[in-house]
Amino acid sequence: MLRIAICDDDQNFCYHLEGIILDYMDSIGEIADISVYYSGEKILQDMRNSVDFDLIFLDIEMKKISGIQVGISIRKELNRFHTQIVYVTSFQIYALQLFQNQPFEFVTKPVSEKHIIDVIKEYKRQFDNANVYYEFNIGKNISKVAVDDILYINSVARKLIIHTETEEFETYKKLDDFYKLPISKQFVRIHKSFAVNYRHITSYHYDHVKISNGEELVISRNYRKEVRKELIKS
Repeated sequence: MLRIAICDDDQNFCYHLEGIILDYMDSIGEIADISVYYSGEKILQDMRNSVDFDLIFLDIEMKKISGIQVGISIRKELNRFHTQIVYVTSFQIYALQLFQNQPFEFVTKPVSEKHIIDVIKEYKRQFDNANVYYEFNIGKNISKVAVDDILYINSVARKLIIHTETEEFETYKKLDDFYKLPISKQFVRIHKSFAVNYRHITSYHYDHVKISNGEELVISRNYRKEVRKELIKS
């Protein structure tokens, strides 16, 4: 599922652009979750509250906060570099100012349907296979983390705690539910409550594994034989 935001204070334009994207995604049998914003303040408010997007169509000439300012906040304040920004404007003079915000594309109004479809195609070409993500809920919001960035996952009560080098995320799920997903093939279960990413195991011992951040995780007695078998195979 591609999560897209449209941010423009022209409601008619938003409706038009949303229709183009939905029609195209439907034509290729894929789903787009589209959120529409009519101000830069509102999209930043949601993103500060952990709402995430793959692709944002962002108008430059908005009231109060311009699209350029929104882009700077996304990159420098929120550190969202995986989110790709497509700037939309009636004027081409902004192009040079936008390089600092690492734009994915630059679209001028009135937009052509072909140009928008080409942007979606190019995004999918570049990023569909760039990384695989694990999606989960944090409260009412959907978050995601690149599977390659996950060190290990452990369950506590009814929660899963997802560990990366820099952050921990909590979501109400069971480890058994995680193991029903295709991405779980990248993990080895060392305990009924722990699953470790193969990519981050730096050394294996009979009763523990050491991972890339220096932590040592205990292999429970009941899993030692299976862990040895899996790690030798991998």
